[in-house]
Amino acid sequence: MDKVKQIVSEALNTKVELLTDDTSLYDIDNWDSLNHMVLITQIEEKFEIELTNDEIIDMTTVKDIKKALAKRNINHL
Repeated sequence: MDKVKQIVSEALNTKVELLTDDTSLYDIDNWDSLNHMVLITQIEEKFEIELTNDEIIDMTTVKDIKKALAKRNINHL
């Protein structure tokens, strides 16, 4: 299973089956600024990293999260 989608699903309390790489913060009602930080915290904990402010701000889709992890050579699948 796609780790990123699983993390997004858990953090935002949405079904993983509804998520695609193009799912954005505008597509999920629960994806607000507070839950965005919950999501960021979970990503940092699961992948044992610390994201930069720019990375956090740029994460507006599932694909963006994957790109940020790929830039760090983190296997997110």
